[in-house]
Amino acid sequence: MLLEKLMRGDSFLDVGIAHLKNSKRLGKTALVSLASQTRPHTLAVQFLSPTLIACGLHVLSAAQNAVNAWFGGYAVSRGLDIEIAIYASGQRQIGPALDAMGVRDGMSSLALVVIGEGPEIVQEVVTSIIRETGIEVDPPFVLDEARFRRIMEHFNIGEVELRSVSESDDPEAMFIALCRCIASRVSMVAIDT
Repeated sequence: MLLEKLMRGDSFLDVGIAHLKNSKRLGKTALVSLASQTRPHTLAVQFLSPTLIACGLHVLSAAQNAVNAWFGGYAVSRGLDIEIAIYASGQRQIGPALDAMGVRDGMSSLALVVIGEGPEIVQEVVTSIIRETGIEVDPPFVLDEARFRRIMEHFNIGEVELRSVSESDDPEAMFIALCRCIASRVSMVAIDT
């Protein structure tokens, strides 16, 4: 689980990010219900499809940009949770964002984003959701070649851009470069809204 701080004006919020194995095979309705149960303790709980998630930085950037939009008054959705999906997908509209990042019945793994006030609360909510869904995947969001290419295609990242960010052709350096490119794409959603 990744626990980080998000800027909210002059203060901070806390975010927990995890990649979960959905070994209990919870469907979309059960996941929505599970997220709703945490509402009194959190500002947002969002499950995402991990298929197009490059790394924790990708989700962290999406969460920060969603918080900026939500509290900055330029959000396109009526909920911080949906705003997270919009930024994570790199899309500007809710429908395409949920098509790309939304959960579906039968998913074997899930990405989880929890935003709240206080690291203890966020960690407690993430831990309770892990208990309800299965186990945490460690290391999270591992890329294979096919997934790497699929993410590049979805976010329209070409070889030239990737190589301009990478320090070498080493697979690890290329992975880091992809994460940086995605974080940039996620931030550009705000510019176009």
